[in-house]
Amino acid sequence: MNDVVEQELERNPEGSFLRHLVEMYDKESEPHLAVIKESVLTVTEAARKVSADLPQHIKEVERLLAAWDSINQPVQVYSQFRGQEEGRSKQLYEIIRKLCLELANDHGRYDEALTLSNALLTTFPELESVAESLKEDITTLESLSHQKKISDKLDPLVDACERAKNNASRFGQALRSDGFSESGGKLLSDVVRSFNDARKSLSEPEMAYLVVRDLALSLNNESNDPQSAFLLVDGLIELGSGKGPKEVLDKLREERAILHKNWKMKELERQSGNLNGMLRVVDDMIVFANPADRRDLEKLKSKIEGKRLVKKAKLVLLAGIGAVILYFVLMDEFRKPASGHYYIPPVAERSTVPAVPSVSDPYEVSDPYEEDMPPVGTGLSLTRNQVRYCIFQGARLDYIRPMTTNNRQIDRFNALVDDFNARCGSFRYTSGVLESVEGELTSRAATLRADAQRIVASW
Repeated sequence: MNDVVEQELERNPEGSFLRHLVEMYDKESEPHLAVIKESVLTVTEAARKVSADLPQHIKEVERLLAAWDSINQPVQVYSQFRGQEEGRSKQLYEIIRKLCLELANDHGRYDEALTLSNALLTTFPELESVAESLKEDITTLESLSHQKKISDKLDPLVDACERAKNNASRFGQALRSDGFSESGGKLLSDVVRSFNDARKSLSEPEMAYLVVRDLALSLNNESNDPQSAFLLVDGLIELGSGKGPKEVLDKLREERAILHKNWKMKELERQSGNLNGMLRVVDDMIVFANPADRRDLEKLKSKIEGKRLVKKAKLVLLAGIGAVILYFVLMDEFRKPASGHYYIPPVAERSTVPAVPSVSDPYEVSDPYEEDMPPVGTGLSLTRNQVRYCIFQGARLDYIRPMTTNNRQIDRFNALVDDFNARCGSFRYTSGVLESVEGELTSRAATLRADAQRIVASW
């Protein structure tokens, strides 16, 4: 019948013969189409339960669509020629597309929804008003299906990293004892094993590296444990050497240098005045330092060695003064915030020195939570509103960090952190202001979290 309709459309499309033929065929096929529609309603209702039989239900819908098309195709073709859409086919499309939306949006069954959408497009290309919509659905579902496959492969690693974050102290002990290996107890071995599984199974293995990198960030920022964070990143680099994603590994090497510096600076402070101890720490720092820091460290090493020679010459007092001077030079050089990363110190560790009380800001407004962005600089004396910006912005960044899921968002986040460090890395404040503002955090947590969500959504 379909061949006859197509031939008549070419020969005499406006003739009464074709019109009467299609009308008669449509009337004769009505009972068969009604049976198919009833079957579609039954099977789609069963499919909504998303049981173990869902694949069979999807195949049955495909079969019913093919049966519908084999009967109704001539009517659809003729209706399309006349600039119309066959009504019963449109109704059937809407029934099945509704199921597609439920499977995808309510149950995350993107593959099944994609299969049905492809079947609808194959069956109803003559429904021009829905064909473009179906093509968009298919593109979206293909993307969602791909993302879900990645997510499914990453889930064990994400879960293992979350357990490590919740038990950061034990996880750090295992890292310090055994390095990034499967022999370090369950917390550590789960992370290493799931990382290896994910990077081998993913077509984009950099995602596995980024998940573990997020754990390193948490160890450094939330747990104030740069040593464990360094060991974790160093282990990632070793595992990926020669076969990992180059761009990610290059980034990790930069951050390894930052973490090593964060870790060793604490040791350097403990060795203050002990020239031999300071020299040993500086030698350690040189190993992973970036080129700029390495040059400064080499100069400092020379100064330490010179001071040590003075000490050996029995100029004890002078050597002691030199060590103190050297210590403060070193602190000045290496407390400068690094750029191009987002390993930021926790709020409790930031350099915030109380300033002498100052006259109240005459332009202060009545909003009790107003924030003023401070200027770029270090050691500046900030107003209450500027201190509030630093404390609140730090909290927003803490909320934003786990929300970043792609390179674009990470770059935007890095830029925010760089700006934050430039304005709030070190400042002075009136006595009592910092404690007062920090006390506001609890009541403002929901608002700051909402701010963070809006910021990420705008990216």
